[in-house]
Amino acid sequence: MTSVNVERQTVKYLVQFDHENYHFIAQDIKGSYPDFSLRREHDEWVLVNPLPEEVKKQAVDALEGYLLRQH
Repeated sequence: MTSVNVERQTVKYLVQFDHENYHFIAQDIKGSYPDFSLRREHDEWVLVNPLPEEVKKQAVDALEGYLLRQH
């Protein structure tokens, strides 16, 4: 679980890994905030679906922090 600021609101996301993608699934008021996915390609994080750059940066920071703690 991680939090990301979307449209000036802090949204809690459940993060699940499936088929090479990290899926961010909004846990706050379903449908109000976008679910989205990221994947790693050639050492770069790529959005599977369009999203504002500031949201992508927060998601990437959360993923990198999590993955770093796993090693």
